[in-house]
Amino acid sequence: MKKYKLFLGIVLSILFETATAQTEWNTIIKIYNGNEYIIKNSEYIYAIKNIKYDFSDVTCDVEFEGESDKEFNIRRESVCKEIYEILNNIFNFNNIPFNLDESYQLLIVCYFDSTTKNYIGAKFIFDTEVKDYFTLEKINHAEVQLSKANINAGRTNLLNPNKKYFTIDITMPIGN
Repeated sequence: MKKYKLFLGIVLSILFETATAQTEWNTIIKIYNGNEYIIKNSEYIYAIKNIKYDFSDVTCDVEFEGESDKEFNIRRESVCKEIYEILNNIFNFNNIPFNLDESYQLLIVCYFDSTTKNYIGAKFIFDTEVKDYFTLEKINHAEVQLSKANINAGRTNLLNPNKKYFTIDITMPIGN
């Protein structure tokens, strides 16, 4: 099952890279509160990342040999819940102050140090329809609060333990 998921992850990654390579991206740099942010957007996607984080040396957490999907999800649940609670206090996902015709999602890619397992930073990715709600002020505040929380990923099984960082991706529903 782990090999299947790894293969699926690689295929999805290649497909995403191919699709994004064919997508026209606008890239700008904005400064907020002394931090520089890279903002990339296309017709449908808007992504914000703090430039101070260099996440080029990245791996991922995978199931241990014999660990089921359910066990893996339970292992990740407390970290994801802690991150969700912090972000929900800032963004208030269920009470976006404008009417949405449909439900949207925020994908936050959280980066952790592979050695200490501590939270380092994040990339925020969401639909362009809600981009005005996710201001740099809120993103910066989220970064500060996540850093202050001293979040630790706990027990991990890194695909490549020699990489400097690993990611945990969390999808959060917005509205409706």
